[in-house]
Amino acid sequence: MQTPQKAPVRAGVVVVALMLAACSGSDTQGEAVPAPSAQSSSPVPESGSSDTVDDSLSTAGGDATVDVQTDETVGASADAPPPETIPEVGIPGLDSADAFCQAWSRFGGSFQVVSVMASFAAETPEDAAAIEVVAAPVATTGFEAMFENWPEELAAERQVAQLEYYGPFARRSAAAYESLIAAGADDDVVAAIVTAWEEALATRDPAEPTVAVDLPDDIWAIVDSAAADLAGRFVPIPSDPSLIIDADIPETNAYLIATCPDQGTLAGQEIDGS
Repeated sequence: MQTPQKAPVRAGVVVVALMLAACSGSDTQGEAVPAPSAQSSSPVPESGSSDTVDDSLSTAGGDATVDVQTDETVGASADAPPPETIPEVGIPGLDSADAFCQAWSRFGGSFQVVSVMASFAAETPEDAAAIEVVAAPVATTGFEAMFENWPEELAAERQVAQLEYYGPFARRSAAAYESLIAAGADDDVVAAIVTAWEEALATRDPAEPTVAVDLPDDIWAIVDSAAADLAGRFVPIPSDPSLIIDADIPETNAYLIATCPDQGTLAGQEIDGS
């Protein structure tokens, strides 16, 4: 991971497309991988909250479970309709006034970039793991915020969405964040990674197959170390059976189309009339 060819997560070399791998829980069982300890700016949900995601993940050397927990609070979303057209640049909804849609854009946008890169751009498992490590803080906080602001009208699908549909990638993100902290990332490093990843999402050009992630060499060294650890524990996304969908959340998918700025495209949905 010392050259741009071997490090597709670095500036200008991450493949991206309008698709999002669907996910569900798998039936594998194994040694638990705990979520990392909370820090002042840690994106990992704190322990002791009411909902626990406890499905398992496929690992490189066996099976593991990563627990991701969120608060039970549910918030109402804004009533404003989505824009008529998808913005030409950037992941739609990053600056949405709707807290749920804003969180979805961070989680869904991160999943989109990470899953496409892992499927089509990564030359090694470490390359695929590196993009997960960089995306992990934003993806994890996005997931947590989604369920803190889950729309009341979608209450019937909340548990399925949290545990089975979105949960598997959230658990991978929690594991990636754990690897990042274990590699020596402190609050300042995490904050720098968050800024770089959000900038990459905000400036993504859908007409181009790449996005840029700009980080200094000392932080890339931490990311590389974390990626090596993650790749040793988990199989790449394309090989992970826990990311094969078994669940269905039709009301949530319809809500994303009708309410959020991406109009369902981050989840790979078609827009009527497009």
